[in-house]
Amino acid sequence: MEQIPYNKPNLLVQTKEAIRALRNKKNHTKKLKVKSSMMSACENSVRTCRHDFSSSAWEKGINTIESILEPGGKAEEALTHSQKEGLEVIKRLLLVGTRESMLHVPTSLVESTRNQDLPFEDRNLACNLMENYSGVRRRGAVTRHFQTLVETTQFVQDISEGLRDYSAPVFELTEMHELGLESRKRLRKLLSWDSLCRWDFNIMEVSKECGGHPLLFVGWALLASPYSHQTMEVSCGIQCELKNKGYFFLDDLGVEEEKLCEFLRVVEAKYNKNPYHNNTHAADVTQTVHCLIQMERKVLATQKLESFATIVAAVCHDICHPGLNNSYQISARTNLALQYNDIAVLENMHAFEAFRHILGDHPQPKLDILSGLKKEQVNDFRKLVINLILQTDMTKHFSEINVIKGLLVSSPLDDLLKEVDTRAKLMGFVLHMADISNPAKPTPLAIEWADRCLAEFFAQGDKEKARGLPVSPLCDRSSTSRPESQIGFIKFIVQPSFKVLSAIVPAVEDEVMPIIAQNVEYWEKQKAEED
Repeated sequence: MEQIPYNKPNLLVQTKEAIRALRNKKNHTKKLKVKSSMMSACENSVRTCRHDFSSSAWEKGINTIESILEPGGKAEEALTHSQKEGLEVIKRLLLVGTRESMLHVPTSLVESTRNQDLPFEDRNLACNLMENYSGVRRRGAVTRHFQTLVETTQFVQDISEGLRDYSAPVFELTEMHELGLESRKRLRKLLSWDSLCRWDFNIMEVSKECGGHPLLFVGWALLASPYSHQTMEVSCGIQCELKNKGYFFLDDLGVEEEKLCEFLRVVEAKYNKNPYHNNTHAADVTQTVHCLIQMERKVLATQKLESFATIVAAVCHDICHPGLNNSYQISARTNLALQYNDIAVLENMHAFEAFRHILGDHPQPKLDILSGLKKEQVNDFRKLVINLILQTDMTKHFSEINVIKGLLVSSPLDDLLKEVDTRAKLMGFVLHMADISNPAKPTPLAIEWADRCLAEFFAQGDKEKARGLPVSPLCDRSSTSRPESQIGFIKFIVQPSFKVLSAIVPAVEDEVMPIIAQNVEYWEKQKAEED
């Protein structure tokens, strides 16, 4: 791949300015002096920074500081003790929580927006990707000085394996009972625990079999497991014993199955019949979150309340979605945008809708899935679900990915999992990855989801044109290329992100990454035919 030149002198200047700013904050008056040997070593380190789709100014900054501080190197020998300490501080700040949006955008993407030699369509696509997934507008001010990095924000029972002996009566799901025997048998197979743990799980098949209630069935199958699976077997005339495969939320968290199902019914009814953001998408994300958790359950399923909150957040993450994204809400000055001050408009609304019927001024007891929890647990659950849903805001994608990278580099995973806030951050990352996982699914599913997504985008673009609003990225049906939209999304967003996820869930490397590569190949062939 052709290497895009990187502005080496600017990075050196930024590094020196950062050290100077840090020393000034500590009231050091001695001027920073960098020997020529250090300058040479720094320049070499920048020159050897390899560029790929996932590299960004943030990563180049980390790599440069590490090369400067490499023991025994000329640059390291040229630094004073206080200068080394200053660089270590900046490195730690970078790793733990830098939020400067532009610094997280892959350098190749930034360069593509500025490269006048590229065709207009390519530059426009790069601008669209940057605006959609970093929140940086193409004409917005860009700050790349390292001084901004010191103004950061700090991020601060194993499932039982033994068989359990329960004699509770089998719950009857009305929607299951109303289906014909053959549909019940097919659903029992599709929603078995082993099937729900598969990456190639086909939510489209479930949607066809379940009478229009995929979120109810998938949510119930997971959140009420293993009892839900026992119910499905009984409904098919199969005598069975309670299996050990499941979450056991009904027992361990006091969740009442009847309330759970009523809650799922109400949530599913609030999903609009959009081409993409509908109850089938919600069910797909819910199953995908579960699949990722089970791929590395000894890491991601250690706390019952956190697992419960993560799956419920997946169920609710797009509730009441209007089929018009945040960009539209803000441009059109909708009531939602006004209510949430143009900040994560839809995500804040989804979080509100998730709780409006079980908490607040007029709670509905028949929907209260939290009735078995203590007050402290309810507070923890609510905080976690809100944060998880807010992490699905796509404009924060690049910065959130680098926050996860920083956490993984700063400490061993086992140490990270000891901190409640860090676990929450990792679970939010898992939900976000499930939300953008369509291009990582088997090709037929990936194509289906791509077409649904573009149909919704184009409908928004038509509405924006009719109202005289700026047409949002990828929403103009007359200029958006179907294969190019997918190639850019996969190469800049999906592929690098799942690579990061593989550091937490190693099975992703073998089970998911090859599928992503196959889908890139498919869309590139489609692009070649289109050209």
